[in-house]
Amino acid sequence: MAEGKLPHLASLVERGVVGELASAPNAMSPAAWSSFITGLEPGRHGIFYFLDRIPGTYRTRYVNATSRDGTPVWSALSAAGKRVASLFVPLTYPAVEVNGVLASGWLAPSIEDPQYAFPSDFPRRMLAVAPEFRLHTGMTEFVRRGRYAEVLELKRISVGAKAKVAADLLASEEWDLFIVAFDETDPVQHYFWHFQDPRHPRYTPEGEREFGDAILRIYQAADAAVGRLLALTGHDTYVFIMSDHGFGLNSCGQLYLRGLLRAHGLEKGLNGSGRGLRGMAARQAYDLLYRVLPSDTKHRLAARFRPLHESLMHTSFAGDVDWSATKAYTFWSSGCSEPWINVRGRDPEGIVDPGDEYDDVVARVTEVIMEARDAVTRQPAAEGVEHRDEVYYGPHADRAPDLLVRWRPDLVVQGLRSPSLGKVCDTPVAEDLRTGSHQPQGMLVAAGPKGQVGVMPEGASITDLVPTVYGLLDMPPPHPLDGRPWTELFPQAIQVREAEDLVLALATGEASDKDAMVIEKRLEDLGYL
Repeated sequence: MAEGKLPHLASLVERGVVGELASAPNAMSPAAWSSFITGLEPGRHGIFYFLDRIPGTYRTRYVNATSRDGTPVWSALSAAGKRVASLFVPLTYPAVEVNGVLASGWLAPSIEDPQYAFPSDFPRRMLAVAPEFRLHTGMTEFVRRGRYAEVLELKRISVGAKAKVAADLLASEEWDLFIVAFDETDPVQHYFWHFQDPRHPRYTPEGEREFGDAILRIYQAADAAVGRLLALTGHDTYVFIMSDHGFGLNSCGQLYLRGLLRAHGLEKGLNGSGRGLRGMAARQAYDLLYRVLPSDTKHRLAARFRPLHESLMHTSFAGDVDWSATKAYTFWSSGCSEPWINVRGRDPEGIVDPGDEYDDVVARVTEVIMEARDAVTRQPAAEGVEHRDEVYYGPHADRAPDLLVRWRPDLVVQGLRSPSLGKVCDTPVAEDLRTGSHQPQGMLVAAGPKGQVGVMPEGASITDLVPTVYGLLDMPPPHPLDGRPWTELFPQAIQVREAEDLVLALATGEASDKDAMVIEKRLEDLGYL
């Protein structure tokens, strides 16, 4: 903005504020977007990752909008007679009925799906306005083949298509709340980060010359989209630009966590046994199929042989674990890996008693992680380990992993060493082509009518946006929220109303087999699986 390369964002800053916006504690998009949608922390809305642990098992399932507790802001506003539009926000499939328009984000099956949008015929209008619109433009298959320029252009076109759809809808009537999400900035930062960051082991001057401005280019496309929408609004409109998390180096520490736990005897493998060999074979088969087969072929086969696919995926990650001797373990899911304790009574084959023994294992896992060093630089790999009770609260807090690891944001781990054991692991648990990854602080730009803008909120959180919207529209929240309205930002306009004393309805839904296949395809293509 200072260099004049993002003029529309800069124009908003001139009549507003800019600063950091705290993401969800794990900085994962499912948790953060769900907090944005409801104003609740993850422990209350119940979504932490793209995959949710099935209680009483070592298996996982995909989540969607039906898995979320809390009232979405567009539902509360619709009930009050407000006109709302929400376009392309992640984790909004299946679409719900609103007083306006809702089009799901990129984890939806397709725009032809009858539950993709409300009203269901809205996709016809989308394609009439932007025939080039594609819900998902791919990523990893392009990157694996070195086709960076091609996929970058696809992302730029995607931003423009969404802007056309949003501008057509925004201009069609007066809206009380209008939301549009451009997710293209996320995968471009995931896969192009090393071109601009000399700290990354894959950085080269040649790469920087070709793609060092790739992230800037996609932000310029997004800036142009913002400009197109701003041209359709007056200066009496309240405008928020936000990201659900920040970005930086992909530390890759999570790729070596299982190896670290196994080296210290906290997780035990079935070495040499028939079941252990089956697990290793399944892992090798899964990796081979993942790397070799085209995406469409993989998912046609997986859909045709669903039980076999589910068994292969589960066995590849958990089939070689000796649960009878495992005190701590990890899942590789959603592109991350966090420690779980194998607790008696909670886990099907748990061996750690709740209470003192649990605390001892937590302390030991924390010690092992905090003393681990990068195998190349010999620097500490992690900067902190937190227990879930320190970062989550609410009726669903126990669905989060027992521990949350804060890997160093300024270091790319290339293997791990232990002071007592020496080199303990240099083989990652999965392929991860992403060179950039999520950081806990996102960004916020906010602007309003002249003379009504105060100061940047201190400690602004993604949970605060919905309470602020309710305050600007002089509405009580539908139930108690975790976020707060930014009265210091718009002191003259925000009316703080007491929440309705309603009990949250518990969501119990999960993705159907068909939906799970599509979610898996999307996540796999973006490197989360």
